[in-house]
Amino acid sequence: MTAAVRELLPCGTDAAYQRHVRAGDLACDPCLDAHRVAVGARRPPPTRIYRSRDEILEEWDRHRGLVRFVDFHTRVGITAAAWRRAFYRAQAEGDRRARKAATDHPGFPARRAA
Repeated sequence: MTAAVRELLPCGTDAAYQRHVRAGDLACDPCLDAHRVAVGARRPPPTRIYRSRDEILEEWDRHRGLVRFVDFHTRVGITAAAWRRAFYRAQAEGDRRARKAATDHPGFPARRAA
């Protein structure tokens, strides 16, 4: 009984990129490009792209407590830095929507006294 011989895919495919990684080699440029495309295709698109800080804060106000503060930026399709900047700027201006849920504070849930 003979084992089936698998044909190796040429460089420029995600499979070839994985082969480079398993071998401990640096991937060639065509393989890197193919891997970027493959990863981008697997990543789900953001639910919606928001244009203004008001839209983002309204969404946060609706979902506060359901979505963690540190994960919210992926929901609205912006970077973590842009989300923090928008939130803390609105907080400094006294915007009522810029407040965190109890679940976003360190130490939540509160520890019980022994």
